Amino acid sequence: MPSVPPGLALGAGGSAVGLLMMVRYRRRRRSSHDRRGQPAPQPAARDAVDRAEPVSIAGHRTSVYLVEGDGVLTLEPGRVLLSHRESFVDLPPPVAAARENAISRIATSGPTSGDPVAPWNSDSMVALCEYRISRLPDSQAVCLRLDTCRNDYATFVATVLGLDSGVAATSDDGTHRTLRQEFLAGQDDVTGRVRTPEPSLANGVGVALLAFTSDDNVILTRRRDSSMTRPGERDVSVVEGVHATDDRQTPDRLSVHNTAVRGCFEELGVAVSEADVHLLAFGVDMRYYQWNFYGYVDLSCTAQEVLDSHSKHARDRWEGRLECVPADPVPVLGRLQTGGTWDTAVVTAYYAFCKRHGINAARRAAKQVFGPAQGTLLRRGRVGGHRAEPGSAHSEATGTR
Repeated sequence: MPSVPPGLALGAGGSAVGLLMMVRYRRRRRSSHDRRGQPAPQPAARDAVDRAEPVSIAGHRTSVYLVEGDGVLTLEPGRVLLSHRESFVDLPPPVAAARENAISRIATSGPTSGDPVAPWNSDSMVALCEYRISRLPDSQAVCLRLDTCRNDYATFVATVLGLDSGVAATSDDGTHRTLRQEFLAGQDDVTGRVRTPEPSLANGVGVALLAFTSDDNVILTRRRDSSMTRPGERDVSVVEGVHATDDRQTPDRLSVHNTAVRGCFEELGVAVSEADVHLLAFGVDMRYYQWNFYGYVDLSCTAQEVLDSHSKHARDRWEGRLECVPADPVPVLGRLQTGGTWDTAVVTAYYAFCKRHGINAARRAAKQVFGPAQGTLLRRGRVGGHRAEPGSAHSEATGTR
């Protein structure tokens, strides 16, 4: 199958309470202790379920499928490992064709019209190839390992932004099929792509954060109507993709916490440290098939200071404007609901308030905004050796794996 031609990509670019999940891991022989004498991480329990289910928050059924996270435990920096290889993933013919169409569109649009595609087609984005989850046997602390490779903006446009719009194939009778119809047509396809990522589609791995200011506000954003990605929508404070060069820790390892710190400065104009960032979950929004970490960040400045810094220092301030909202889950979730936001933002905000205000307070707010849950609650199961009971405080914001 054809690989992404580098020449076209120039330029710079726990116990999880109430969460039933399936985890994919390599069956390797491991010693009971690592070289430092500490217990070695053990693979998380694999639950025998046939179908994954998306997260439901009160009466709102989202398009997000979580593979790790419960809104309580934090994914610590030393236990979130992103291995990275510089090679590009081989693209199946339908994805390669969609990418070529995206290159044609990018090359003839915007201020770079008439110039080579290079200024827009950064080759420093990251695609997910595989994830593995394990837990330390004593503390049940989560270890999340991601295998990633490079991809470019044209592939991101063709897949994440073009699942339902780009023509992936044309049948003999002239019927056009989209990438979603080719790869994600049925529930079995969806379940399979959640458990085992499809690297050619899993582009733009990133982090979504809700920012809390020192004067008890949160920052929301409103994307410009001219934005290629979700134009006009409200969003959480920071949505930043992992960068294959800027977020590098070692030649073959990236840091999503570096992504979060960098994203806060580029999108808000505010400097934060790794300790200010709290990652709570990892999953995929199937509306776009985009994989993200979900969490929040504590800012040491007031809301007005963030607005001032954004106007002066945020490199990406052209992408939209900021809104300051009291740090109360009801107005925040309400703003997101009326702003036509993607479900990634809703899940990010909800989990942030679960951690900051408590699960019961977040559940009550979600019911007020979205209404009560409809039908039966999602089935719970064993996660890391523990089982959540139906009706538990967190049962309405769970996904199954």
